[in-house]
Amino acid sequence: MSNTVTTQKNTSKKAKALLAGGLVLGVGAVVTFASWTDQEWANASFSSSDFVLESSTNGEDFKSHPGNDAILDFDLDIAKNLAPGQELIAPFALRLSADTGHDAVVTMGAPSDDDYIKGLDYRLAKAGADGQCDPGLEFKPASAAGFKLHAGDGNAAGDAEVLCFHVSASETLEKGKTVNPTWTFTAQLDESTN
Repeated sequence: MSNTVTTQKNTSKKAKALLAGGLVLGVGAVVTFASWTDQEWANASFSSSDFVLESSTNGEDFKSHPGNDAILDFDLDIAKNLAPGQELIAPFALRLSADTGHDAVVTMGAPSDDDYIKGLDYRLAKAGADGQCDPGLEFKPASAAGFKLHAGDGNAAGDAEVLCFHVSASETLEKGKTVNPTWTFTAQLDESTN
């Protein structure tokens, strides 16, 4: 009986020793595999571009006008007291802000018929090479013709496009009328350059 107990104890000890050895081998294998693995992580950050159209009535002080508060710089003495044969010219410059990262196509919306006085003609031209507005430019009816604006490089605003508004009064000018025409310029992402 004691022989059987001793044999069982020895067998049990051997089994435990083998199990312990196997566990040590297993742990060693895990450590070995762990030292032969490595990891890298890829991450990214995304931000959408701003898209801001700015204007100036003097070619220098550009800002975004959320309403119709960019008042063209016509000679007010004449503008408030028009008579047949008189004409007025005023510049209006547009550009994309420094925060804008993409080019744009700009279209113009003309005022409604209620914003016109009979005998008063509104025309538009791009400024000359010197950026100035003068009576010798090729003025065309102020309509919805489009043009492109380019975004600036780095932190710079885009180059400005200077438009020249020309208003002239003919012999058929109505007396005693006042209007406040508003031209709307809409910039849209130029998908052909993106």
